[in-house]
Amino acid sequence: MSRKETFYFSHDADAMNDPKCMLLISQLGMEGYGAFWGLVELLRVQPEYKMSIELIPAIAARFQMSEAKLKTVISSFGLFHVTEDYFFYSQSLRDRMQLMLDKKKQQILAGIKSGEVRRMKALAATDVVANKEGTTFERPSNDLRTNKIKESKYKKESIKKKAKAFNPPELFEVEEYCKQRNNNVDASRWWNFYQSKGWMVGKNKMKDWKAAVITWEKEDKEKQHNNQSHESSKQYTKL
Repeated sequence: MSRKETFYFSHDADAMNDPKCMLLISQLGMEGYGAFWGLVELLRVQPEYKMSIELIPAIAARFQMSEAKLKTVISSFGLFHVTEDYFFYSQSLRDRMQLMLDKKKQQILAGIKSGEVRRMKALAATDVVANKEGTTFERPSNDLRTNKIKESKYKKESIKKKAKAFNPPELFEVEEYCKQRNNNVDASRWWNFYQSKGWMVGKNKMKDWKAAVITWEKEDKEKQHNNQSHESSKQYTKL
């Protein structure tokens, strides 16, 4: 807290027109009015904004006025309250200080809230991270409902990715598929060929093994057709 905040307190510009102050001035003049504000300033820096009446002689000497006048300022115009344990305070000062403290607290809370809003906006704008598979996802917010929606979305995306991932078939699956198509493809030869290639089709990873079987099937038919044409050509030449 700065020095200015430590010693500051609000002061009405028309305090002199307060009936209590008007009565004070009418009886003790501006000396009494000056003593009033001098006491308020002293109380402002005291714990709980109160002072012991035993300090009156010292305060009077400091203000260069009689103890009797100072006691009159404290006790005769309703500007100060004297407690049973011989302390005096200004209720007006306490009320003003409480308002100032409440306002300060509201400013602090508003600052914290504003900072949190800015932090969340910054996270929403920039907080995108990459997982181990190289995919990206937004970090869930603190809102429970939003988290559940996003979590469901992540699960669906994960399921889709797993569904798209290629898994090499077992030999019996290839044999069964070839039987269904009745294509005369040697399933064992086909499976061993791609197994030795690391399930690569050219330079690319195989994505659909059934499509690869169909391609192999077409190539076999073309080879058979070419062979038959070649044999026919030989026979015709001999004739």
